[in-house]
Amino acid sequence: MKINIVGEVSTDQKIIDTLVEIIPTLFPIDSNLELVDSGERYARKQEKVLNWDDIIDQNKINFYDGIIDPTGKFWMNMDSIAYRYRPNIKDEYLMIIGHRDFINMDMSVLLLAGLAKNRMLATRQIENGCYQGMADYKDRWIFLGLPNDGCAGAVKVSAHEIAHLFLDRISCGEGFSLEDHLNRKIPNHCENYVGSKRCLMNPKSPVNRETIQEIALNFCEYHTNKLT
Repeated sequence: MKINIVGEVSTDQKIIDTLVEIIPTLFPIDSNLELVDSGERYARKQEKVLNWDDIIDQNKINFYDGIIDPTGKFWMNMDSIAYRYRPNIKDEYLMIIGHRDFINMDMSVLLLAGLAKNRMLATRQIENGCYQGMADYKDRWIFLGLPNDGCAGAVKVSAHEIAHLFLDRISCGEGFSLEDHLNRKIPNHCENYVGSKRCLMNPKSPVNRETIQEIALNFCEYHTNKLT
């Protein structure tokens, strides 16, 4: 599996270099995992922005760069970045790194749900030091929401989301036990520990600078076997 990394213009190059170097070593050799710095960088744009009361063309949802909520706050649309940089090769994946508040699902759903009341938006405050991630193996992309000031947390969140690419693909509906803030089932999480620390697939919400320290830089025996 080859994963092409696209970061913000402001993303610290050390974060990308560390991911490229360390992440493949955390997975079994037979996974053939390779991370590559694509060299592409995106800028935070406020062009083609939807306002709260705009009429949405469903066929152009990915072309909008973000949305202005009723308070005037700008939220990035990460779907538009994924659409722009998604690899054409079937066996290649995209990793997007961001450091700002974001929307990572179809914006029409957010509008129907009521943006101001949506729990995902309330918890996705990257600039406040939280770590977030999302993996979509069907559309072949990962999003990492990270503080732009260190590497240890980035490695853990990245490894967790990449594991989802492998595990969600092979689970065939097994292991659905937890729900996220949108009440979607989360497959392949666990409550296991590696020594005194949590398995990479045993996150604690919210994941911030404090709780990220509770997570080991390794998978438990159960997930190691599943990944193998």
